[in-house]
Amino acid sequence: MKYLLYILLPLYVMGQIKNGSAQYSLTFGEDEKFEKSEISSFYEIAKQNAKYITFTIDFNESEMVFYTNEHLESDNQNISFSLSFSGVNGVYYKNKFDDFLFNQVEIEGLGNLVVQKDCVYNWNFANETKMINDFLCYKATTTKTIDSFTFPVIAWYCPKIPAPYGPKGYGGLPGLILELQERSTLFGLVKIELNKQETVNIKKPSKGKVVTEKQLEELLEKQIFDNHD
Repeated sequence: MKYLLYILLPLYVMGQIKNGSAQYSLTFGEDEKFEKSEISSFYEIAKQNAKYITFTIDFNESEMVFYTNEHLESDNQNISFSLSFSGVNGVYYKNKFDDFLFNQVEIEGLGNLVVQKDCVYNWNFANETKMINDFLCYKATTTKTIDSFTFPVIAWYCPKIPAPYGPKGYGGLPGLILELQERSTLFGLVKIELNKQETVNIKKPSKGKVVTEKQLEELLEKQIFDNHD
């Protein structure tokens, strides 16, 4: 019954929220896999400089785009490691009526590409709630596997904001994800603006060839092979 309420509540408020923008911070927690490896010093730099990075989701009634905000980088604020460990690369676009996520990236040697990714997640709904910036949020969990390594993903979503989106293209929940923890990486809500007076125009990435994740992997393998000829 409670899950049914999660589904019906967004339908009730759908007409009230037309668009919005949400800004997220980045923090890294303890991670034994990184901290006891040869890249531990890089991870420490990433942890120290994550505070200089923010991300934004812009959304309307049918689309969203997620991107890294512009930052000034100095010798004391090397954010490249922070971005690398965050796993965020380029711009992410999602239409809620499509099962695919489109990720605009630029890869050295390959140029601009739009990577089409599957983004259907098997969410498990937990009987837990918490307040995030005065919004009541519900917990959902799933797992993600990269290079045969599986790790947990925890999302706190808000049914009052019926936008099925989240950082890095995570979504499919009956509400906007206001906090996302992917392994030891945390994307936390900083501020949110709903029903903006100006129109939120969102453009699907189109700079470069559209490839699947498998095709991208093949291109990268070919690039490595060609460079070693």
